[in-house]
Amino acid sequence: MRPLNESKIIAIKLSAFWSLKAISCLGYRSFPSLAFSRILRKISYNRPSLSTVATVNPMTLNTFCYLLLALAAVASALLPHPLVMWLLLASVLTFLIYGGDKMAARKGWRRVPESTLLVLGLVGGWPGAVLGQQLFRHKTQKQPFKTYFFITIVLNIGVMVALNWFYPNLISQVM
Repeated sequence: MRPLNESKIIAIKLSAFWSLKAISCLGYRSFPSLAFSRILRKISYNRPSLSTVATVNPMTLNTFCYLLLALAAVASALLPHPLVMWLLLASVLTFLIYGGDKMAARKGWRRVPESTLLVLGLVGGWPGAVLGQQLFRHKTQKQPFKTYFFITIVLNIGVMVALNWFYPNLISQVM
């Protein structure tokens, strides 16, 4: 394991500070295990009237998912073995988002868009997505989603194989 130099430690502290700042702006001020459910509860709605539609931001949850994905990318770049860390962090994040989306589906809260779930699988989180689908019994029967999800898995594996085939030194450097 490579030791962290001072600039990496500062970058980790800054990314942690800004991620906590972004989460606190969404209304989270308690234990980390409750963060996702509180955020979902805060942006949930029960069929808003036409007068309140303009005040409900439908992209808040989607933006939050992409913010977490960006933080995972920064964290994996700063840790040793960035490709392995990226695949691990993306899988864990995707697993958690599938669990949160299943909870939102049961409680009638705002859902994570299917396109976001597919993007999370495409960028390397498909092992966590497969585990989340099986464990939470979520998105296992919806046929168009299953087909698109399988295509994202094939594309992800294909890109990894192609990178290893054409640039074998690149993969060994980031592993």
